[in-house]
Amino acid sequence: MPRKNIIGLLSISILIVIILATSCAKEGRHYSVSQEFKDYFLFQKGSFWIYKNDSTNVIDSAYLTGSPQYTVLSTGEKRKSDPTTEQYFVDFQSQILSGYLILSGEDDNSLLIGVGPILNTWGIIDYLSPDTNFFINSAPQGYIKLWPKLPTIEINSIIFSNIIHTRFYNDNLNCNFYFAKNIGLIKISGYWENKNQSWSLLRYHIIQ
Repeated sequence: MPRKNIIGLLSISILIVIILATSCAKEGRHYSVSQEFKDYFLFQKGSFWIYKNDSTNVIDSAYLTGSPQYTVLSTGEKRKSDPTTEQYFVDFQSQILSGYLILSGEDDNSLLIGVGPILNTWGIIDYLSPDTNFFINSAPQGYIKLWPKLPTIEINSIIFSNIIHTRFYNDNLNCNFYFAKNIGLIKISGYWENKNQSWSLLRYHIIQ
């Protein structure tokens, strides 16, 4: 599927979520993506990540194709009094990742991930309580679970700190994500593209 179609699919999902997340937003307010959320998920051109398949040892590189695309969205009819939210789109060139969509809302920030060439999955919604399964009734539908934050984790002999571990699953896929602060995705494992997969970060260069 062409990359422009992936962007279109992600944007449709974003608009649905913004409507739901900000339906009770206060008049005239602007809701920004928090700096904490940006530390985990927002990166600049020149960043790259090298992943290794844990079963086959195949290598995949992920790098940004350009600077993040920033948009301010109105939650109403574009009147001055309508609340507004932020959206960042981070486009990857990679076999296992196609993009991040970062969203702000009244009470939360959210991350939608393009996994592989066509699948859209939820990476995290930051108002969730740890160890609960939350059903998302908007595209893509499914359940998301957040685990308590891990202080450290070792992957390919590298020690990472401040780890977010989430899982998104529905009838077609099951993805476990591990994100490190100021680094991004360090591991993804589960079932997508009709097969079990596991990829771990091997090397990286980050610009934020």
